Amino acid sequence: MKLRALGNLSGPDLNAEQGTEFSVTADKAQELIDRKIAEQVEEKPSAKRKPAEGE
Repeated sequence: MKLRALGNLSGPDLNAEQGTEFSVTADKAQELIDRKIAEQVEEKPSAKRKPAEGE
């Protein structure tokens, strides 16, 4: 799950500065969200590339 740090995070398994986006397991993500130190980032589907003229 993709999250954004709401503050500087530092620990044995994770180091992230405020505003940094990072990925963790769903269990770890829920723990960080519950502690209000991270928020979920909506993962947008990758945009489909439009072919250039002449392709």
